[in-house]
Amino acid sequence: MVHRLDVGGRENVTRLAGKSALITGGGTGIGQAIALAFAREGAQVAVAGRRKNKLEETLRLLQQSGNSALALECDVTKAADTIRAIKSAEDAFGKLTCWSIMPAHSAFPLWKPLPKTTGTA
Repeated sequence: MVHRLDVGGRENVTRLAGKSALITGGGTGIGQAIALAFAREGAQVAVAGRRKNKLEETLRLLQQSGNSALALECDVTKAADTIRAIKSAEDAFGKLTCWSIMPAHSAFPLWKPLPKTTGTA
């Protein structure tokens, strides 16, 4: 179900109509859920991730919303991949309104413990 804003008797619009987004980690989990939510609200959505088969499934679901969608293989830990993904999304949709949303920052695990704090400011 798509919730639409009341625009005073004019044609209903969705909250993200005219917006475009690049969602990293968009092939599964939270990233996929964010991508689908953005599409339901009217955004054009590009999903990026490392697993092509997962991205293709998300792309199929996005296309069911009737909005423009794009799937991009990308490893966000590699600058060249990230730049290519952004450029591809901008080539398809124009200027990105919302880009590089990184659910849970899964590509950047913590490799060392957080520093201890004293509890004082």
